[in-house]
Amino acid sequence: MRGKTGKFRTAGAATTLALTAATFVVPLATAQPAAAASECKSRIDYANSRNYYAIMSSNDGDTREAARYNSATIREIDHAVPACRHSHDRERVRDLLKKAEQHARRALDANHDGDKRRGREHEAIVKRNLEEARYRA
Repeated sequence: MRGKTGKFRTAGAATTLALTAATFVVPLATAQPAAAASECKSRIDYANSRNYYAIMSSNDGDTREAARYNSATIREIDHAVPACRHSHDRERVRDLLKKAEQHARRALDANHDGDKRRGREHEAIVKRNLEEARYRA
């Protein structure tokens, strides 16, 4: 449309409103998967920190405290599994978390039995699985 001066006019407030709405819709749509990935990674990080404390307790020879941290690791892995259901490589992440949980249970049983060496071996496997799961999440 041409105005009185012969120059083109803008379409007006309706176009401005539509453009503004479109600009805000796109970032919100992309922010949701990013937030889900962030929650997944933070849950895995927290499980990894609990496992770190279990490893340190095993190294100190306190199998009772290591068993307590192993059960906290298991609990955090259980919370991480549903949080990672929308991750990029979800089947692989889920399998790694399940393997980490199984080895954390084995470490818990070993620490209840007072076997430091077996507990440390399983805790090292949990650490590797959690690190790979975080990388793939």
